[in-house]
Amino acid sequence: RQAVKWYTKSAEAGNSNAYMPLGRLHESGIGTQQDLKAAAKWYTKSAEFGNADGQCALARLYLKGQGVTRDPAKAYYWDTVAALTHKKYERSDICMPGASWIIMQQFLTEEQRVKIDAEAAARVAKL
Repeated sequence: RQAVKWYTKSAEAGNSNAYMPLGRLHESGIGTQQDLKAAAKWYTKSAEFGNADGQCALARLYLKGQGVTRDPAKAYYWDTVAALTHKKYERSDICMPGASWIIMQQFLTEEQRVKIDAEAAARVAKL
């Protein structure tokens, strides 16, 4: 409970290093009651700040519809942003192996995918 308290204070003060751990605590229910909406809130802040782990976590929530409305396009977007962020920082790990391909094949048109790819690339270029 103390971890949640201090991470919350830190995150609310704008410390971006607290966003991801706070999201994980809310998602898992460790030290607090599980709250997937709160997890999504903190993962979003982390993702928008440029944290690839936050981008992966947010993609996963959108894919499953946990704490957010299920949205395959947003899942694909954040998974793509994470992959590009990892590449930019020369990390070899990937977010959801094969998930983007599955999302692309089952839910998105080629036109949607091309648009999302361009939006993701533009976001990462600003990091």
